[in-house]
Amino acid sequence: MNFNEYKTKLGVGRVHTDGQRHRYEARNIIEETWYSDPTHTVGWFYDAEHDDQPNENTDLRPEGSGTKIPIEIKFMVNSYRTLNKDEVDNRIMFKPSYKCNIPYYKDKYEIPTNSVFPTGLFVDLKNKDGIYNRWLVVSTASANNSEFPTWSVLPCGHKFQWVDGGKKKEMWGVERSQSSYTSGVWHDHVFESTDNITKCILPYNETTKTLFYNKRIIISVDLPEPLAWRVSKVEPFANRGNILYTFKEDNYDQHHDVIERDDSGRIIGMWADLINESNLPSYIPAEIDPTLSGNYAEITYAGAEPHIKVKGSYKAVTIAYYNSNELINDQTPGEWSYYIDDTDASELVKVIEGNSSNTIKIKFLGDEEYIGKVLTVKNNRDGLVAELPLQIVSL
Repeated sequence: MNFNEYKTKLGVGRVHTDGQRHRYEARNIIEETWYSDPTHTVGWFYDAEHDDQPNENTDLRPEGSGTKIPIEIKFMVNSYRTLNKDEVDNRIMFKPSYKCNIPYYKDKYEIPTNSVFPTGLFVDLKNKDGIYNRWLVVSTASANNSEFPTWSVLPCGHKFQWVDGGKKKEMWGVERSQSSYTSGVWHDHVFESTDNITKCILPYNETTKTLFYNKRIIISVDLPEPLAWRVSKVEPFANRGNILYTFKEDNYDQHHDVIERDDSGRIIGMWADLINESNLPSYIPAEIDPTLSGNYAEITYAGAEPHIKVKGSYKAVTIAYYNSNELINDQTPGEWSYYIDDTDASELVKVIEGNSSNTIKIKFLGDEEYIGKVLTVKNNRDGLVAELPLQIVSL
């Protein structure tokens, strides 16, 4: 290397102070030693929309993904966890010469929300056993070091699930503890209630926009009565890409909250307020055919609530026909049919005869994906139609 090449390498002519020259030299050293550094690895970055393994947070397979973007980084252990602390953050660092190559980040996050790359993105990182786990880029970890910035990342240990407008929403995130002490119970001379508080960090996106003040959510292990919570505070992070939620403990409601399990009994969903009577279609015996003025039919059900359980026992339903509020003696049943979202669901219903000719017993054969939907039982006898909406619930 001649003297002119050496000057070029040092940035002579492009830097004007000793500090600038030292930073330039440091950048070159980092670039040249990048691959020999033991902290060097590859992280696979993506947002929730480009997540092709949304049900997993460990044992991921990003190499075969068509949506996750590989970026060379350094992954540095910042500190270690103790039993009395939350999961501690670790750090990632990009090459000094790296420029953001996530094609959608600027238009989806940076411009509309003022987010700073790569906050709010998930990243799959390999552990010492060679297994990829899901992490969340939380915030900048070196606000005072713009030359060699690092970013805090935290492992995603929980999939948060809630209901908005009758639709299930879910997002991987990070659980955090409330640092201030609470007794667990608040009471005055009249009332007593739970007073526990917990927190979580979620990426800011169209899904998490629906999780807002007073929304109920279940965050719990498998308990006889799971722990329900209510959103009490919503705080955007300084780097905008994430939201810090604070939850106050609420009471579990067995009539509206649903614990969803697979065939083995493993919990696959915890949904607060999934069963909402206001979403049920109103049940009004109707005169379907004008020529049948004064005549109507009515379907009644056995049990206290108008619902049917996934893989539960048989439920008896009975059809009765009336003429000006007088029960018609001829109770020959009409034709039964079953619908979910106006789609024929006959294959999902097993029917056996009841104790009388106008009573049948039905069993719902569908799986947990139908929880929260409505099974409409319909009977039609010569144009005289009656309907009964049954909310589909878990066992």
